[in-house]
Amino acid sequence: MFENKHRMESVSQLAAGMAHELRNPLSVIKGFIQLSSFTGQLDKYYDTILSEIDRMNDILEIFFLSLSKKQTNKKDVVPEKMCDSLIPLIQSECLLKKILYRLYEFERSGALCFADISMVKQVILNLLRNAVEAFDGRQKKKRYLP
Repeated sequence: MFENKHRMESVSQLAAGMAHELRNPLSVIKGFIQLSSFTGQLDKYYDTILSEIDRMNDILEIFFLSLSKKQTNKKDVVPEKMCDSLIPLIQSECLLKKILYRLYEFERSGALCFADISMVKQVILNLLRNAVEAFDGRQKKKRYLP
């Protein structure tokens, strides 16, 4: 009885985590579709929308793999390239929420790191989205997200 309850709690936590992780790419896709309705340029956002759909597939695959066995998808990656791929996503979110986005340049090392790209991107996006959501809509000053 106790083991079954524990198993159900674990499945419930995994499902809640998966739902949370799927909301992120869904909100990006929704944001770009909304943005394209303002600009009339869906083709401009096409590649980003497709990459977010791919990310959703990765999240689902990771979820189901975690239920069956532990498998990681780590490979060598240049961190700067990984971060650069996220810039259009966060810029569009800031634009939709009327937050001025400033990108500060940093020294690029070109060094490789061994990481699961999908998981690292998810962490970075979660941090940036939390920062965007932390802004109070009632502020009268310009809002900046460095």
